[in-house]
Amino acid sequence: MIQLKNVLPHHLYLRCRCNHSRMVAVIELVEAYGENITLDQVRKNAKCTACKRKGGIEMRLVYVGGSEFAMRGSNTKERE
Repeated sequence: MIQLKNVLPHHLYLRCRCNHSRMVAVIELVEAYGENITLDQVRKNAKCTACKRKGGIEMRLVYVGGSEFAMRGSNTKERE
């Protein structure tokens, strides 16, 4: 069970079956729902603002930031 307070620099990409999608900053969810909210709770309770469907939402945890930090340790740079 991943608590959102442990992934604050990230965003959640949410996509409904109706193809409506939205990117939400994790910090916004923690501020609104408290520091103990988990990814599972968000997935179960997310409601599409377009079709009003609850549940069945695809969710991805996305790092939004400088590519140098995001790629650190990925071994994508050519070796000299």
